[in-house]
Amino acid sequence: PAPRATPTTTTDDDDDDGEDKFDVIVLDALDPEDESDVADKLYTDDAFLGAMYDSLTPDGIIVAQVGTPPSIHDPRADRGIYDLRERMFLHLERRDETAAMLVYEETHCGFNEPHSFLVLCRSRDCRSRWYADDDRVDYWIRERIASTRGGGMSLVHYDGGTQRSFRVPPRAWETVYCRREPMPAECAYRGLDQSMAVFDFGRDDAAGEGNFEIRTVKE
Repeated sequence: PAPRATPTTTTDDDDDDGEDKFDVIVLDALDPEDESDVADKLYTDDAFLGAMYDSLTPDGIIVAQVGTPPSIHDPRADRGIYDLRERMFLHLERRDETAAMLVYEETHCGFNEPHSFLVLCRSRDCRSRWYADDDRVDYWIRERIASTRGGGMSLVHYDGGTQRSFRVPPRAWETVYCRREPMPAECAYRGLDQSMAVFDFGRDDAAGEGNFEIRTVKE
């Protein structure tokens, strides 16, 4: 059987062909490390991935279950059991419409180990929501999610504090990502140079912003 995606929210806006676009598509099927024809098509079929992507509104997102998390001891992703997932990620990264790819892990899935999820955004605006303050996320939850009949919150394992824990990918994801060849340029900026004795932090408040730079000072 062909892989399936679930459209969860539609809009009133039509594309040029008169077809509805989707605000959110949830893709929840086999783990990429499962050896099956279905898993192979799900994670590597360019036509399927492209069609799913093209079905989104300009602000739409895809949420995909992408299997068990990597370990810091894993080899380069394309040489391990997560080769299918890596090929899927590379395909999505190459698309001009990709504005953000956000990965997080969740332990309350009913499995024996945590599972990983990918949030794929067509608009950079979703990054502001992803990195929003805890209280703002709590407000959105209370405003948009219906309460239980007893007046309690419907979401048991998710709130603003939970979202804050999703902001930064786990260390293993960063480690395996930076094992790509050639190494991604941003991997050169991980951590601080341990060979330096002093790190001079200087804020630039002239523009009213809180940006800062790190100047390494050798002995």
